[in-house]
Amino acid sequence: MFRYVKTLRLSLFYLVVALWPMLQTTSGMIGRGWLLLIGVALLGAGIFITNPITDATPRIANTLHTICGALVILTFPIVATLVAGSLARNQAWASGQPRLVWETFLVWFGMGAFFGSIIISRAINPAAGRVGPQVYLGWPNRFMVVTYQIWLIRAALLTVLLPKSKVTHLRA
Repeated sequence: MFRYVKTLRLSLFYLVVALWPMLQTTSGMIGRGWLLLIGVALLGAGIFITNPITDATPRIANTLHTICGALVILTFPIVATLVAGSLARNQAWASGQPRLVWETFLVWFGMGAFFGSIIISRAINPAAGRVGPQVYLGWPNRFMVVTYQIWLIRAALLTVLLPKSKVTHLRA
């Protein structure tokens, strides 16, 4: 698990470095700082091991993992929207903008599906509680994370595929 989170975190940091000169709007500057914060939260989620879902024993590591994970889950769609909005105003991104907008919608859909699955499983079984084996978190959570990764991959690919002349112009 830690290796997976490490790879995701490193790819996010590399994307921030690649996008840094292109995110010059207010939303872009907020977005790049927020992406760094999400990278730190991914580091925390990977370091602090969570309890098994059936173990309710209070532990500091579990609490820190939950806080870091919640920061990523709840705020990634917001930061993706800020970054995509900033890049949409950048002429170098004109050709890739529609795709990144669709991937941003996909991120919101992934988060909605995750929370929707929790709501539905609690409606079907009210005794399920907040978490537990009766609340379906596994696959919806993985689907949500995949949508987040698709956004990161597409943003990285579009950054690599930008014409070099436009990128050089942006950095000047």
